[in-house]
Amino acid sequence: MISNASPLITIAKIGLLKELLQIYSLIEISPQVFKEIIENGIKNNKTDALLLNGLYKDNKIKIVFFDKKYSKLSKLLVKKYNIDLGEAETIVLAMQLKNEYILIDESLGRNTAKLLGIKTKGTLRFLLELYQAGIINKIRIKSLVEELLGKNFRLDIEVLAKFWELFESMKKRK
Repeated sequence: MISNASPLITIAKIGLLKELLQIYSLIEISPQVFKEIIENGIKNNKTDALLLNGLYKDNKIKIVFFDKKYSKLSKLLVKKYNIDLGEAETIVLAMQLKNEYILIDESLGRNTAKLLGIKTKGTLRFLLELYQAGIINKIRIKSLVEELLGKNFRLDIEVLAKFWELFESMKKRK
């Protein structure tokens, strides 16, 4: 799975990196995302950066560099869609590797990806995948969402309502 920075940081902060690897055995990131999640985090003594660096050292997180054909496209996306470089590189990486999905939380980045034909999943969708796989139960999913909200995870009220709607429909199917 190709990921942007924020889902990885958030997932690390709520202690679900092991579970992340149960769903996605390898996380591919761009050079900018590596800088954001590990280099900058370590400089700022962030615990999540140390945890993510451990996954990088264990080859569970892999930096993928751009082919010549794709190397300038990220900067073009930054200018055209007003997204940050990490988001742009994540989208371009999906284009280069022909991945159907990316992990990304920011709405502007998600919308840009969708415009370019790339499907998106965010931290909340990841929680639903854990539930669907039987890795976490309904009590845990509720406490994780509360924890996210307590950690100032920015959520649009409509997104949260859709999440609970999907969760309820999953519960009925179990």
